[in-house]
Amino acid sequence: LVRSESSQKVVNNLCNKVMKYQGIRQRLRKFCPETCGDCDKCVDDENFDTFVVGRRLTCLVIELQIPEVKELLCIRRVTFKGTTQRVSRFCPEACGSSCVITETPAQTLPPTLPPTLSPTL
Repeated sequence: LVRSESSQKVVNNLCNKVMKYQGIRQRLRKFCPETCGDCDKCVDDENFDTFVVGRRLTCLVIELQIPEVKELLCIRRVTFKGTTQRVSRFCPEACGSSCVITETPAQTLPPTLPPTLSPTL
């Protein structure tokens, strides 16, 4: 995708903003890696290291698990480097997931007024 210099600056500014989506708070570029030009950065965080139920957890540990255990570990929410999110966001390769969130947010409509007793114009 070819953008003018000014539109690229707008995209870069937006991509660096911190947003919250589905309980995950991080830079927009993590939610939209293709738009922000970060597709090649969808790799496991080699420094990811945390504890779950008293056991050490790294991306390599996840990679070596049987599929059923891997799935349970990857959906678990943990805090690492001050960010709380699913393990699959820290270890997308080990979990076999993409860096792109594919679910679209549900649209919320404002409440409507209650019906009136007399006709309105």
